[in-house]
Amino acid sequence: MPVTVERLEGEPILIATLTGYVDYEDIKNVYIFSNELINDEDKEIYRITDTRTADSSFSEMIKSIQRATQELPGSATDKRIQVVFVGTTSWIQFYRNALQKRGIEIAAFLEMERALEAVRLMIANDKVVADISEENGSVDKTG
Repeated sequence: MPVTVERLEGEPILIATLTGYVDYEDIKNVYIFSNELINDEDKEIYRITDTRTADSSFSEMIKSIQRATQELPGSATDKRIQVVFVGTTSWIQFYRNALQKRGIEIAAFLEMERALEAVRLMIANDKVVADISEENGSVDKTG
């Protein structure tokens, strides 16, 4: 199977890895597997999708983009999930641009280490914002 999704222990981070030829069913499996790893307590999850060894056809990419913007649990439109890509393939740029036109911002990195570092900084920043909001009387920063 060209798709794996794992959750880093003790962190709100999912690592999805795509390898070989990827079609829409594989992308859908990323959503399904991601959703299975999210707890009710999770307010925000970061999914780093590693596409460095993946390939896809233009038609499969278009199908994936169209369906990624549907309201599916675990998809790019799932409000709990912040999506980050790792890779250099041209379809990442195309995918990011298409989702950006729909108001969905996705970061991309060349290396997994940089993506993890950036996500951990985002998590730390979110915690600081939540702590400040709590100190100022706001209970939920997503409110």
